[in-house]
Amino acid sequence: MKNLYLQGVEKTDNKHILIRGIKYLDFTSGNFLGLKSHEKLKDAAKKAIDLYGIDSEVVPVNSKAIDIYLEVKTEITKLKKQEDTILYNSGYNINAGVIPTIFDEKDIIFSDSENFIELYQGIYKSGAHLIRYKHNNIEDLKNKIKKNRDKFKKAGVITDTIFNTDGQKAKLKEIVKLKEEFDFIFIVDESNADGIYGGDLGGVVLEQKVEDEVDIIVGSFSKNLGVLGEYVSGKVDYINLLMKNSLNKNIFYKSVMTPIFINSLKTALDIIKDEEERREKVLKYSEKIREELMRMEFNIAHSASHIIPIVFNTNEEAILLSKFLYKNGILVSTSIAKNTIKPRIKIYISTLLEDEDIEILLKNLKEFKEKNEIKKEVIETPKENLESLVKTPENEEVIDEDLLENLTIED
Repeated sequence: MKNLYLQGVEKTDNKHILIRGIKYLDFTSGNFLGLKSHEKLKDAAKKAIDLYGIDSEVVPVNSKAIDIYLEVKTEITKLKKQEDTILYNSGYNINAGVIPTIFDEKDIIFSDSENFIELYQGIYKSGAHLIRYKHNNIEDLKNKIKKNRDKFKKAGVITDTIFNTDGQKAKLKEIVKLKEEFDFIFIVDESNADGIYGGDLGGVVLEQKVEDEVDIIVGSFSKNLGVLGEYVSGKVDYINLLMKNSLNKNIFYKSVMTPIFINSLKTALDIIKDEEERREKVLKYSEKIREELMRMEFNIAHSASHIIPIVFNTNEEAILLSKFLYKNGILVSTSIAKNTIKPRIKIYISTLLEDEDIEILLKNLKEFKEKNEIKKEVIETPKENLESLVKTPENEEVIDEDLLENLTIED
């Protein structure tokens, strides 16, 4: 089978991909709430161009642009139940913004080993010491904080709230308990959770009721809300520090989210508030697939979300299933052992799917299971490494070896 993602692909509709003239049911899309091609978002962008121009910025002389920026950031702050928010264009917030502004070489950061790889770029810029704890293992985190915290001035704990590798939810309440015992800044990334969990935009933070204890929340709008941009929300002291740093470096007006995308974001927020059935559908399908896969005795790595892996012991098994599904018109994300702890396929659940699509997937998975002897192994927490990454068609992560060589890392 040829590499699927190096071929020319054409999206034929919201839930199919056309590859060399053949239509495939798409279970690789990160368009979880189906907003990327929503007509209302397109109309909002067109209206913003008429009002602000194509290359407009939020500058002091553009009072209309400032008004819409303030309106939307206030709305997000309210939905996240935080004190303040900054809206950035894509790729700025946690890398160039949050971590290097708050931490330096006198500090230490504890990071879940399955966090997004972009995190390391921000830590490298900050000069902070990095210790990675075993994936979602609070006991390991506690031991490493206890052993190392007093050696450094400030400490931070950073975690995704839903992990892209296995769909697990972070144990935020347990980390909060550690925060009560040890002094650290708690930062979470809600990019996979916003709009699906915890209400309109509450995420796992609101679902687990830790909004008062988390210091900083970062997230991307591109996956769940279909709009280019990112946000940083949290305690006002940290937001003010980020704003001051941006203004001092004269980068705020260049890095802040533009009115075109802000207007589209405003519309997207209205849609997820008015159309709750979008996230309800994602949750319903996700629960059904997880239950059926466990009934079939597939290893789903304790997934508790709309990102559902099937984990195998060998690359051959993962590729075998991927080929089987591909042959039957179903596209999934496949990761071999080089790029993740164990080889796996991953299933992404979108609201654009229908009941019959879920049945087609499950029917094919059941048929595969009946035809193949796949040994189920209880998942353990192995020693993680920096190759613990996931590659998907929409978000291929690449390790920068030079960056890693310059990071002070301890496992």
